[in-house]
Amino acid sequence: MRYQECYVTLRDGSQCRIASPEATDAAKVLEHMRLTSEETHHMLRHAEEIQKTTDEEAAYLEAMLESSSNLMIAAFIGDELAGNAGIARVGDFSKIRHRARFGISVKKKYWGRGIGWTLTQAIMDEAKKMGYAQLELDVFSDNKSARALYKKAGFEEWGCIKNAYHLQNGSRYDAIIMGKIL
Repeated sequence: MRYQECYVTLRDGSQCRIASPEATDAAKVLEHMRLTSEETHHMLRHAEEIQKTTDEEAAYLEAMLESSSNLMIAAFIGDELAGNAGIARVGDFSKIRHRARFGISVKKKYWGRGIGWTLTQAIMDEAKKMGYAQLELDVFSDNKSARALYKKAGFEEWGCIKNAYHLQNGSRYDAIIMGKIL
């Protein structure tokens, strides 16, 4: 699905373009994924696990634009991809078709400017338009800022998965399951 491009003013007064990434943004998306995976352990992947080629990512982005059940949006500051967020249907069976998984990432140098809030609000609005009844996510138990953002947006803690994340250094973290009824 394609998001209707718009511009927002961030907390620091800078302008940010919110739009669906295009196939031509594939290299930027991959760079964003690698960088955000290096900047914090709160991502689901390690940077070296991102093995897609630019062509493969371009094809994925095209499929996202054509999808009626999945959406990716990105925050661009100038020509730089500063953050992205997406939703994907949990499954196609009628009993679970109303549920979507939500994910988000913002480059560290842009933290605190309101990009996470802007992307979260945009995703929630689009999820309603797409017919979803609820959004779900899981977050590292030690990610206090993300948990605060989600709570501010109306997400509730629905449960916990013990030791859900195992890091390369041997650390283990619980996953806090959060959801929002739309």
